[in-house]
Amino acid sequence: MTAAPEALDGGTGGFLRLYSTPDAAASLHDELASLGQAPGELVASGIDVKKYPLCYATHRTIDTLLDLRGELGLTLADVERVEVRANRGGLAPLLHDRPSTGLQAKFSMQFAVAAALLDGEVKLRSFDDEQVRRPQIQQFLPRVTPTEDDGPAFPRFAEVTVHLTDGRTVHRRTEVLRGSAETPLTDDELLEKVADCFGRGGLGVRTSTFADAVFGWADQPVRSVLARRLP
Repeated sequence: MTAAPEALDGGTGGFLRLYSTPDAAASLHDELASLGQAPGELVASGIDVKKYPLCYATHRTIDTLLDLRGELGLTLADVERVEVRANRGGLAPLLHDRPSTGLQAKFSMQFAVAAALLDGEVKLRSFDDEQVRRPQIQQFLPRVTPTEDDGPAFPRFAEVTVHLTDGRTVHRRTEVLRGSAETPLTDDELLEKVADCFGRGGLGVRTSTFADAVFGWADQPVRSVLARRLP
C-alpha cells in the first residue's frame, strides 16, 4: 500500500490529529498512551455503519435533504441555493469545494448536497468520475455554502437551510446520525447497502441468499459458519 508520508502523524490532516479529541488539552502522545484502557471503544460506543459511501461529515446533511426531498417533492431544479452549518470541526475532512473526480467528491459537502437533490440517493455509482462531472452537478456546486459553528465541537449537528426558487425557505437541524449504534440501520437498509456493493463488484450473489447466511450466524457454531459457501 502507498500513502502520503504524513498520512498517520501529519500536523493538520494526519490520521492521529484528525481522530484525536478536539477539545483535549493533552498532546497526541498522552492520548496515544491512554489507548487500550477499559472499557474498549466497541463496548463503550458500539458499532456505527456508514449509510452512505462517502465521508461521515456529510451524512446528517444528506439525511436531512433526502427527508425534505421526500416530504416536499423537491428536485434540484426547485432549489436556488443551500446553506449548511455544522458543529465546530465538523467540516474538517471536506477538502474539495469543486470536485471533478469520484475520490474528491467523497470529501465534498457541495457534491453531497447536489447528488442528494438531483438523484434522491447517494450510492457507490454516484462516485464514478462521469457522474461527478455531470453539468447539473458542476453548475450547482457554487450554490452550496458550508460553514462551521464557533461553539463546542459536540454535540455534532447539521443545520440545513434550503432556499427555493419560488422564494420559500426551509430550515431543519439534524443531530441523529442514522446508522449509529444509537440509531442503527434496519435490516432492509443494511441489505440495500449489500445489494449496492454486490452490484458494484459484479458479484452474482443474491442479496436474499447472503442475508439468510449472515443473519443466522449468531445461532451457528463457528465451524458451520466457516464451512458455509455462497453460490
